[in-house]
Amino acid sequence: MNAVLKKIGILSFVCLIGLSARGQELKCNIQVSSGKIQGTTGQVFQTLQTALYEFMNTRAWTKHYYTEEEKSNVTFYCS
Repeated sequence: MNAVLKKIGILSFVCLIGLSARGQELKCNIQVSSGKIQGTTGQVFQTLQTALYEFMNTRAWTKHYYTEEEKSNVTFYCS
């Protein structure tokens, strides 16, 4: 019985944190590496990298305005 109550308590705590969490704008650095893939041109991966960069950095993830200094720095590396 204690294990069930403990799980319910943990789940409740996680849900409360989720309700109070707020969105954040991102400032992403994205790198796509094609070194391990043969038979394709690097241009495909450069186009993918550019498209992902533009999507992540131009999308408004929240309704609030954030300056560049307030945005969270994130790096994605795809290989």
